[in-house]
Amino acid sequence: MSMLSWNVQGLGNSRTFCDLKNLLQDKKPDIVGLQVVLLSSSSGHIDVSVTFPNSFVTWITGFYGHLNPSQRIHS
Repeated sequence: MSMLSWNVQGLGNSRTFCDLKNLLQDKKPDIVGLQVVLLSSSSGHIDVSVTFPNSFVTWITGFYGHLNPSQRIHS
């Protein structure tokens, strides 16, 4: 099993996009992980923006609870 992890910052650059595309075609990883730039966070959420090479932008907001299950009511 193989895995490829890549920070998506810079994928708007056509050369970087082609480099990643070629790497994916060459290595054919089983799992691909793309990281995004964190715009904001707090004790209970993260907020990120992902811009794709075709200029499509999507926002991802994640909510998570306290690590201690007895404290999750305060999340």
